[in-house]
Amino acid sequence: GAVYIDTGCSLTLIDVEFENNRAEAEGGAISNFGLLEMKDCRFDGNRAKDNGGSIYNHTDCVLNIEHTTFTNNRSERNGGCIVNFGKCTLDNPYFRNNE
Repeated sequence: GAVYIDTGCSLTLIDVEFENNRAEAEGGAISNFGLLEMKDCRFDGNRAKDNGGSIYNHTDCVLNIEHTTFTNNRSERNGGCIVNFGKCTLDNPYFRNNE
């Protein structure tokens, strides 16, 4: 994946595009073990061999998504787009053609 957010860390993304990222395990674009907030972002064509084609949100972690687009993302196991084991808030997301 492109981004790894470690335990106790936080990241805010605004108007960022993640395209054609790959992960051998979880989170084709992002693996979150902390606090991740995003607004007006785009995820397209990301892939994970395990869980979360775009984003993997670990247990007890926080993921806040606002007005973000997820298209054509894939996972070989679970969550073609997002796998969430923590707390996830979605505000006006757009999902299309994720597997």
